[in-house]
Amino acid sequence: MSDNLVRSCLPDGHGHLWIATAKRITIFDPGEKSFRNFTASDVFDNLEFQGGACKLHTGEVIFASTQGFIRFHPDSVKFGNYQPPVRITSFRVFNKEVPLERPIYQNPPLRLSYQDDFFSFEFSSPDFRNPAKNRYAYMMEGFDSDWIYSGTKNFVTYTNLDPGKYIFKVKGTNSDGVWNPNFTAVEIYISPPFWDTAWFKILVSVSLLLLLVVVYKWRTQRMKHEQRKLEKLVAEKTNQLKEKNLQLSEINENQGKLIEEREKLISELQEAMGKIKTLSGLLPICSHCKKVRDDSGYWKSIELYITEHSEADFSHGICPDCAKELYPDIYDKDDQNE
Repeated sequence: MSDNLVRSCLPDGHGHLWIATAKRITIFDPGEKSFRNFTASDVFDNLEFQGGACKLHTGEVIFASTQGFIRFHPDSVKFGNYQPPVRITSFRVFNKEVPLERPIYQNPPLRLSYQDDFFSFEFSSPDFRNPAKNRYAYMMEGFDSDWIYSGTKNFVTYTNLDPGKYIFKVKGTNSDGVWNPNFTAVEIYISPPFWDTAWFKILVSVSLLLLLVVVYKWRTQRMKHEQRKLEKLVAEKTNQLKEKNLQLSEINENQGKLIEEREKLISELQEAMGKIKTLSGLLPICSHCKKVRDDSGYWKSIELYITEHSEADFSHGICPDCAKELYPDIYDKDDQNE
């Protein structure tokens, strides 16, 4: 049978509500919005409240149960006002106790490695009247968004927390359910891996910056070197081109001079040949042996024959001896005709 089912509810003279469920009576204070509980086992063993309840003119209240009626005055119920501070009694990493020189709440901040990703706390409330009724609430500030009410469970385990700073808080009640408004806290610092630390990131950033500077300078020097090589090559090619142009200019100039000289020689030769041709037609000089002829009559018959039988330009300049040597066939025919 559920213990959350309200069986009956009665007000007292102070504005409090006395609520009976199957196994307990809860006193609710609407002003403070707080609850105080005591169970039926505090009065009788194996007692279970029923649905009947009433309030007498004396202010007493009566609740029906499986063992009969329970009658009492609400003002006669005294709750303990002692609010014990919760103490953290144990700290474990991978279920191994971590020895501490001082109580953990007096200890400096706990420093863990990012590899210590499984740790737990154990805590207790020093109210020994009925320790089984002490209740707890805890919160890991930086991880939990609000208080976690764990009932009578007095330990908690955390796993895989990110590197960073946390504050573990825990509070509790006495055996009458009175919460202590103060909490016990301990700071926890989980160190990141070296590659996720600020100094390593700064070192990497500076190294990258230096590398970029070195690469930039190296590339700049290389570009300057390549530029100097290119300028030198361009200068060499320019000088070579100038030399080639100069040589071509000299060649062209020499060719022009040679052409002029050739044309001059041709002109002089033509002029000389004209003079020689004219002289050879006027003087009886053999053009072959360069001797003066004395046989003009005989030569005319040879000239006539050559002119009739050839298209050659015959010059009056070959003596009979040279004609016999140059034209043997003609002389053979003349001898036969004789």
